[in-house]
Amino acid sequence: MAQHVFIIMPFGEKEGINFNKIYLDLIKPALLQVGLDPFRADEEILPGDIRADMFQELLMADLVIADLSINNANAWYELGVRHGLRSHGIVQIRSGEATIPFDVCVDRTWHYHLKAGVPDSDFIEGDRTALGKVALETLRSKPNR
Repeated sequence: MAQHVFIIMPFGEKEGINFNKIYLDLIKPALLQVGLDPFRADEEILPGDIRADMFQELLMADLVIADLSINNANAWYELGVRHGLRSHGIVQIRSGEATIPFDVCVDRTWHYHLKAGVPDSDFIEGDRTALGKVALETLRSKPNR
């Protein structure tokens, strides 16, 4: 069974960035091509408590990828919850030059390329390959190294 990856990120277009395109064109294909099972909260089709489902994902996911390209309160909240529940298995990603707060700026953050608010077609294949590698290496790393 493929390892489960929960994606923390804004939905739709925010601050000139189309996060749905980033997920569908960059993140999801990158994870699928290395055999991982990506999931974003808006893909849930079952009824139920959205917050309970989110906590379940943040606790149980083998890996969490958090897009911190903009200062989105929901993304920061979910990243904080994951840190509280499990201190390992997190990949921070971003485009642009968003300010990363002190408490998480010491964590490596992988950068991807944008052009006009969507994944840059000149770099997308390389970005997919690199993100897949980062995800696999993070899963392989030991939490207490």
